[in-house]
Amino acid sequence: MLTVYYLAATWVQSWRLNSLMQKLRSVTDKHGSLAIHQELPPYLFSIGSSLKQKLEVNGVLSDQCMNYKSGHIVDFFWYQANKKAVSVFPKQILDVSGWILVLERKTHLPIQFTDCKTSQISKEDAIYVLVEANYLTCTFDYRGNTIELDKYGTPLAWHASDRLSLLIETNERNLSQLLLNFMQNEVTLENGIQILRILTVEPLGSPYKIGNEHTVPETYAKLNERYSGLN
Repeated sequence: MLTVYYLAATWVQSWRLNSLMQKLRSVTDKHGSLAIHQELPPYLFSIGSSLKQKLEVNGVLSDQCMNYKSGHIVDFFWYQANKKAVSVFPKQILDVSGWILVLERKTHLPIQFTDCKTSQISKEDAIYVLVEANYLTCTFDYRGNTIELDKYGTPLAWHASDRLSLLIETNERNLSQLLLNFMQNEVTLENGIQILRILTVEPLGSPYKIGNEHTVPETYAKLNERYSGLN
C-alpha cells in the first residue's frame, strides 16, 4: 500500500512540475512575466531595547521594475495558503545599473552562496528572475527549512535598500523546481529571511563590480543574538 501511495505522490509531483513548466513557457513565449507573491504575517524587530511589531503590505509586482505601473495580472493560476502565482503582462523590465555583481566563487555577500561560477546556460534557454526578500525578518538561530538559490541557478547581481533583491539566471526546469518548492513548503532564505516575491524579468544595464574582492570572506560568523530582531 505504501508503494502505491509513493507512486501516486511521485506522479502528482511530476504532473505539477510539468504543468508549471508549460505555464512558464507559455507566459515567456507571449512576452509576459510569471510572478509568485507571498503575503507575510506581522514580524517583530528591535529598536534599541524594545520590540516592535510591523505588518508590511506589498503588491504582486515589484516597484523596482521600470514598467511595473503598466503591469496587469492576466491569469491567477495557483493559490497556496498566503502565496499566489500569477501571470503578468507586459514582461517586467528590471534596470540593474547601480546593483553589485555577485562574486564568481563561494561568498556570503549579500547572503551565503556556495557556488557562483559562470553560468553554463545558453542565451536561448536563459531565464532571469528577480527574488526580493524582507531582511528585517532575519532571525537568530533559525532552524526552519531554507532555499539555496544557487542550486537553482546562477546569482548575478544584488541590491539592498528597503529589501534584499537578487537577480538569478536560470532555465525553465530549474525555475519550475524552485517555484514548486517555494509554493508547497514553508521555506526562507538563510536566517529566516522571508521571500516577498519571485518574478521573471528582462534585465537591463550593467551592475558594478567589487574592486577588492579578495577582502570579501567566503563565509561569516554566526549572527550575533543582540542584532537579531526576535531576541
